[in-house]
Amino acid sequence: MRHLYALLIAILPVFAYGQDALRKGHFEYGVFGGKQIFGKIYDERKMEAVSGWVAGIDLGYRDKSGISFHLQPNFSTFGSVWEIEESSTYHYRNEWKWSAVNVPLTARYTLGKGRVRPFAEAGLNLRLRTRLSSGYEFLRCGFCCCHPKVGVDDMQERMTHDPANILAAIGAEIDFQSVTIPIALRLTEGIGTYDVKPDPTPGSGYGALKTRVVQVTAGISIR
Repeated sequence: MRHLYALLIAILPVFAYGQDALRKGHFEYGVFGGKQIFGKIYDERKMEAVSGWVAGIDLGYRDKSGISFHLQPNFSTFGSVWEIEESSTYHYRNEWKWSAVNVPLTARYTLGKGRVRPFAEAGLNLRLRTRLSSGYEFLRCGFCCCHPKVGVDDMQERMTHDPANILAAIGAEIDFQSVTIPIALRLTEGIGTYDVKPDPTPGSGYGALKTRVVQVTAGISIR
């Protein structure tokens, strides 16, 4: 019970500050877009260059500095390629593609009241994946001939879902006349993992998948 009291005492000033920011704040709205630059699908793999885009709207409630709250519905695409070539007789290429509707709700803390204000933000992202596919190219050469195989595995219907993700970002807000231009480097990462159930084809299932993406975005907001 003593620890609970200490926790309440610690968070009361933050809660009071947030309430004061809400009373003094105002609504703003805008649009943003950006590019996926790094990411991965398999949890055990390292981050690497990826492709894809993100675009959406930004609905905010804020004071000019301090705490603000943002709802940012957006649509995103993502592509990741995994390629193995051990020799001239063996080649494997796997290209993952997905798209999703995202609804992140974040809290942003902005420093200062000047024309350029750095910020950090974090929040929860709800994601509805609308596409997940894996294209593959496989070539193995034996003693007499080569055996190529090419195809696309559409896994949208066979996957389990990971709707909850965390989002964290750093960036800066730049005032230009009557608008604000936010520029950010953002990370989204699934809280858990998801699986793709196998179909009758041997080796068609995938497990312990976890999407992590780093994106750079810029937008424009009207106060």
